[in-house]
Amino acid sequence: MCGRLAYDNIHYVNNKKGLASVARRRFNDGTLKDMVDPRIMEADENIFMLNGGLNQDSLDTFTKIAYQCVEETQVMRPTMQDVINELQKAIHFQKSDRLHISLEDILFATQNFSEDKCIEEGRYWKPYEGQIPLVNANEHTTVVVKRFDNKSDEGRDRFFTEIKVLAEFKHKNIIALVGYCTKMNERIICYEHAPNGRLNKLAYDNIHYVNNKKGLASVARRRFNDGTLKDMVDPRIMEADENIFMLNGGLNQDSLDTFTKIAYQCVEETQVMRPTMQDVINELQKAIHFQKSDRLHISLEDILFATQNFSEDKCIEEGRYWKQYEGQIPLVNANEHTTVVVKRFDNKSDEGRDRFFTEIKVLAEFKHKNIIALVGYCTKMNERIICYEHAPNGRLNKYVQDASLSSMQRIKLSIDVATGLAFLQKGGVTESRMNESLHSDIKSGSILLDAEWKAKISNLELASRYLKFEQWKHDGDDYGSLGFMDPTRKVYVTKESDWYSFSMVLLEMFCGRYAKDLEPWSFYEDTFARCASIEDFINEVAFEGIKEQISPVSCKKFFKVALQCGQDKNGRRVIQRLEEALQAQACISKLTK
Repeated sequence: MCGRLAYDNIHYVNNKKGLASVARRRFNDGTLKDMVDPRIMEADENIFMLNGGLNQDSLDTFTKIAYQCVEETQVMRPTMQDVINELQKAIHFQKSDRLHISLEDILFATQNFSEDKCIEEGRYWKPYEGQIPLVNANEHTTVVVKRFDNKSDEGRDRFFTEIKVLAEFKHKNIIALVGYCTKMNERIICYEHAPNGRLNKLAYDNIHYVNNKKGLASVARRRFNDGTLKDMVDPRIMEADENIFMLNGGLNQDSLDTFTKIAYQCVEETQVMRPTMQDVINELQKAIHFQKSDRLHISLEDILFATQNFSEDKCIEEGRYWKQYEGQIPLVNANEHTTVVVKRFDNKSDEGRDRFFTEIKVLAEFKHKNIIALVGYCTKMNERIICYEHAPNGRLNKYVQDASLSSMQRIKLSIDVATGLAFLQKGGVTESRMNESLHSDIKSGSILLDAEWKAKISNLELASRYLKFEQWKHDGDDYGSLGFMDPTRKVYVTKESDWYSFSMVLLEMFCGRYAKDLEPWSFYEDTFARCASIEDFINEVAFEGIKEQISPVSCKKFFKVALQCGQDKNGRRVIQRLEEALQAQACISKLTK
């Protein structure tokens, strides 16, 4: 075992009693393996062992019986038959290797290394896909069979390098070794099958070399420095993940910034400027944290507590694909609560799911004083929930026939709604034509009133991009939408159809009657033309509760807006004319005080 004679002087240097005494001491303190001749550790050509030629069980069995043979007293030493038995065990352990796979099984799995089973090719190897039997089981497992070139020294060296590394470094992020085969001079490694293939499909794409002869790294460095790296991001990454929904389309900006910064550092031109692998891991973990954490995400537990497990007592309204609840949720980083409306969409229907995604994306993108504000959302446990600001004065349709809502207030609320709708239609802050959006369900029931009696547009679940030519959707007259629909535009949603719906809101405000109870448009047009004076028109059409408040000049301007805005899709002009009506009403209000 030591590769030295028992009476070699080196043993007496360590102990005057020689080899036996040295061996006993080393066995007891666990250092006997250090005495093993290094040549024994080398792999045998015919019996390849992963630990360098010597099976650990074999070594342990051999050293244990050897130690017993040199025990200080004869009574403690084994019989010769015991020695033979233990040495035979050692031989058995040395010859048997649990990771060794028979060549027959590999040939069967690869159909004799058929080209049909070959999935790739390297300079010194070919990988095949196939199924091999599991040890002590009547099952098979899919593996990749990597057959090295056994006719070249380089192929042989690569085989030994890879299999030793795989045997020594077992980790969830390193491909797992299933087994190997060295029979008939073969050099074969079998490792776990990774069904989604390799990651290396894009780095050497020719498009990178068109932009720069040095390839992707050089292009990335240039784009990072000039601030255009985001333009290279695969659009598919920007899409929302089913499990981690992000309001900006799937990719959190902090996550993207962290990821791209560390990626840039990894391709710095000089090695000294590149980060350590631990730095890379730390930054990638940060990126994951940013991606998973979303400031607008509200825990399902907080929502359940706020709504008392979606109690009917907390339910304040119901639509075809949602229910709304009122409750209080905790503010982030504060010991306070805020009242919100919890809109819970039907998560069992595709329509409910689609409406959730539509509304939350519009609320996140179009932030405006006259559009209801998004507080947060929840997608845990397959829920589809939006939380938005609470409007304590409820919906505008409650006040259509309420004389306490003055003529001045009605005009101000109309301006608020027109301002919010115009903001939506012009594409928000960017005023980009690609972002121009339609509400598609403007009605007095979609207008919320905050504590200061400011109007805020809500119910954005049917909103659509202006350029997409969406077909009109509605939930039927049960939810009060039909009375606001433009009868001349029943197929596609347009800007004009939104303004027509808005004109019906104006009529409700002026006449004090719900849209479904109003006369046809032609009646109001004819009456407006027939009346000898605007005062006569007011007396005949206006809401009884505000007749005495209405300024004739204001009424004329207001009603002209109602008549014309269905054909005029210019939001600025609509707002300007309503402001003129407000000024006229303000003048008469001052005179009457």
